[in-house]
Amino acid sequence: MTKHIRSNCTPFGATLLLAIWIAGCGNSRAVNPSGTLEATEVDIAATLSGRIVEVRAALGEQVNMGDTLIVLDTELLRLQRAQNEANRVSIHAQRRVTQDALAQAKENLKLADVTLSRIKILQEQGSATAQQLDETRTKRDVTAAQVSAANHQLDAL
Repeated sequence: MTKHIRSNCTPFGATLLLAIWIAGCGNSRAVNPSGTLEATEVDIAATLSGRIVEVRAALGEQVNMGDTLIVLDTELLRLQRAQNEANRVSIHAQRRVTQDALAQAKENLKLADVTLSRIKILQEQGSATAQQLDETRTKRDVTAAQVSAANHQLDAL
């Protein structure tokens, strides 16, 4: 962290301080002048971290707002940006796949509901066993869980 301190002391104030100092030097007794010296302190910090490639301002040199003080190596930032873009594309593709899986699971759930209704009727008529009804109900429940899982995955993406 670099700090620049600039005095707000006027030429008159500097002359006054010099006169007090000189007056105190000729006297053998200890003089402890008191007063206030005002200064502006500015902390300079980078918003990004990185390797410095070039320094464009020397220590103590006056700079203006907007001046470029240092130049950072941006290769790492470029690579991070490319990686973020690749991640975005990948997530978008995963979202499309999950939407297709959700649509398929919803269609399978409709079929499982219809099949379960038919098996219930057949069992009531004595043409289907309790085992067939249990298997069909389980298939319907598994398909409903697939619909729920696809919805949760879409929310996550």
